[in-house]
Amino acid sequence: MKKLRSALWAAAVLLMTVIPLSAEIELSGAIRNDFMVLKPTNASPNYNNTLEMKLIFGRKTEEWKFYADARLSLYAGIITNYTGASVGLNLLRAFIRYYSPIGAVTVGKTYMNYGIRGMFNPFEMVKNVNFTDLNYDLEGMVGLTWEPPFDDLSGMKIYVRPDTSLSNSGGGLSIYTHLGTFDMGIVYNRKMWNQNVTGLYFKGDLEVGINGAWAYHFDDYGTNRFNEANFGIDYSFFENKLIFMFVFYYDEYGAENPDKYNYFSREDKYFLAKYYLFGDISVVFDEFLSMQFDGFFNLVDGSGLFMPQIKYLLSDGLTVSALAGIPWGGDKSEFAPAKNGEYSLVGRFEAKL
Repeated sequence: MKKLRSALWAAAVLLMTVIPLSAEIELSGAIRNDFMVLKPTNASPNYNNTLEMKLIFGRKTEEWKFYADARLSLYAGIITNYTGASVGLNLLRAFIRYYSPIGAVTVGKTYMNYGIRGMFNPFEMVKNVNFTDLNYDLEGMVGLTWEPPFDDLSGMKIYVRPDTSLSNSGGGLSIYTHLGTFDMGIVYNRKMWNQNVTGLYFKGDLEVGINGAWAYHFDDYGTNRFNEANFGIDYSFFENKLIFMFVFYYDEYGAENPDKYNYFSREDKYFLAKYYLFGDISVVFDEFLSMQFDGFFNLVDGSGLFMPQIKYLLSDGLTVSALAGIPWGGDKSEFAPAKNGEYSLVGRFEAKL
């Protein structure tokens, strides 16, 4: 295993030095180390360490763009029970985009987003939440996208995602526009076999920022149907030094009683219950120091997860952060400490290349 690690790191260093010189490709990225302490209920703390190298390769001209995002990770501790290995290599995105007279055409592994990107977006392609980094880059999908504009503020987003099984292929269409102070759009998306969603979304400013979305899910036979929606507000003070943001989320398919939680559901939705609230408060003290307070609240069983963090810029491109996860709730609740641990602590160092 040590030989494999050495070989992977040697390959990464070689790519960093050779590719920019040989192909006019710009290289950027970051190296991040997360050291986590997790305290289970009635047990001793356990420790995990994740060292991730992020390599971004790109080239852009007036007519086309190449972009690739590769992640090389080294794991240590109990986390290897979940990753299955101490080394991970993942290509999050890799695509070529051509800016044609009739719109941008992209082929490869690219991230396609419908609706307003953010917490509890009902049109998100894959509804996974990374609780140690809510802003972690989302993985793309292999497919073809076309984005023809109608004018400077409106247009379409179309994608096709092929699959070895034709019936499991995906494709979608979104038409968006701008009216007054609002961006809005309608969506139809066939994610895969038996997963279809249609609906609308909006985002605008009425003294406070507001956004919302409604999605209607149905299977290929029109029998398994449910609604999903969110509504959010945000407001900033002191020239964006203090920002409040709250999002309410509704999932018609979610349970109204903890005894009916379906932990094995494969429906296209977030979490287990019917009603949730997400809150975020960001405080920027100066160009070096900032704090953030995130929280998930299950409005059915009264449980939640509080996630404070503090970030400090040590030097240009080098930051250090401390994060915590503090769950609460009864033993049957979604965020119960008995299931998720009493607390988690993360120390993070990140250096941009």
